Amino acid sequence: MAALDNDGSGAIQRTIEAGSVRAVLSAEAAQSVYEVDRTAQEIIAGGYQRVALQFPDTHLPNATLVSQLLRDQGVSAQLFILADTSAGSCCVDEVAAAHYSADLVVHYGSTCLSLSSHVPVLYVFGREPLDTADFVQKCLAEREMQEGEEEEGGARRHVLLAYDVAFAHCAEEAAQALRDGGAAASVVVSEIGAAARLYTPEKTGLKPACDQGACCGGCTKNKADQPLVAEKAINTDNTADSDAITVQAGRTFTLPEGRSLGDYVLVYLGSEGPTLSNLLLTWRTSLAFSYAPAEHTWRSETSQGNRHLGRRYYAVQRARDADVIGLVVGTLAAARYLRVVRRLQKMVRRSGRKLHVFVVGKLSMAKLANFAEIQCFVLVACPENSLVDAKL
Repeated sequence: MAALDNDGSGAIQRTIEAGSVRAVLSAEAAQSVYEVDRTAQEIIAGGYQRVALQFPDTHLPNATLVSQLLRDQGVSAQLFILADTSAGSCCVDEVAAAHYSADLVVHYGSTCLSLSSHVPVLYVFGREPLDTADFVQKCLAEREMQEGEEEEGGARRHVLLAYDVAFAHCAEEAAQALRDGGAAASVVVSEIGAAARLYTPEKTGLKPACDQGACCGGCTKNKADQPLVAEKAINTDNTADSDAITVQAGRTFTLPEGRSLGDYVLVYLGSEGPTLSNLLLTWRTSLAFSYAPAEHTWRSETSQGNRHLGRRYYAVQRARDADVIGLVVGTLAAARYLRVVRRLQKMVRRSGRKLHVFVVGKLSMAKLANFAEIQCFVLVACPENSLVDAKL
């Protein structure tokens, strides 16, 4: 197994679009957006002594303010900020946390909800605003355009509402607005279990027995502990009892008896990105639409319209044709990554092709270009980091 060293220069040279960086908030706003009260209560109640505050690049301008606000709430534990993660910022950086012997990681911002292996994690998603009236209006306009094209003569559809984690705080409100506005016959809201309370691998029994790839928050393997969230997703129509709970991509939802995903239209709250691409790949709904609150735009999602999906289909074909494959381990934190690596090694060798395994931190063209004989690199990472731009 080859190892590529990261000298840290990428963190200095990396450029971030100014529009994507959150502005510096006032203390009052940061208190709400970053759930300072809840975070302080969890740290104090758990008796944690060394706490890592992991911020993505887009939230770094508020990192020191959040740290000070936690101090003002009576947190006496040692706090340190993780700014540059070993892999993707959506994953919990257990490697960096271990370097500082952290007994808790508070993960801020967008997350893939991948299971951590060792360290307890408290997820704080941040709270982005949503114009509920505009959201419902855009949904109604789409329904009116579709009238006459459906077999039921434009009948209202059943909606499965998913969302970026930053809109978890207003998802129920948005779902009720869709129903009240007549935009849907019924609305099932997916729940993000990790939003409810702190996730501890040992306590929840998710290590190593759980078969999920992401934290759903509803594990009941250890009956002595309360589930992180209620096991059932919200059905705002209060229809018939559901017969099965579905957990995918770290989200939990329950469909009424007799219905399947194919009976629903997926409506996603959030901008185009890895989370949406992951949901489109894993959720087989009849149609899919997304609403970007920041831009107030509504659009239909297809393999042609979503560049992430198009790139994935192309990359899969390249992997099929390659004779020399480089297996890149892009995470050391996601649970069961070693199991995936070993399985891929067996599959490639059975096919008679050559395989090289690499361990990297953040991907860069300069690193991978050192191995010109590799025809295709296969990245083992969390679902939201498994498809990268060729430019890296």
